[in-house]
Amino acid sequence: MPEKLGNGNNTKTTVSSEVAKALLQEGWKKMDMHVHSSCSYDVPPAKEMHPEVFFRKAKAQKLNFVTFTDHDTVKAYDLLGWDREGLILQSKILIK
Repeated sequence: MPEKLGNGNNTKTTVSSEVAKALLQEGWKKMDMHVHSSCSYDVPPAKEMHPEVFFRKAKAQKLNFVTFTDHDTVKAYDLLGWDREGLILQSKILIK
């Protein structure tokens, strides 16, 4: 069974590789829902931080979905394509 770590709103659930494998066989999906790319103002403009590099790496690791949570921009989606399979649209926008 999953093990809960932390308390209150700051919790993290971890599962063993055996449980993860069983969940995937039951139809669960693998995803990274919080990735910052070089499109974000506070991430270095290194090649390995480019959205395409992240997306290809996620697919190579057999992730079903990935989303970019860059700060105050949706440029990653402009670069990758807004309707690209396996890409979930998201952004962090500061409202003052």
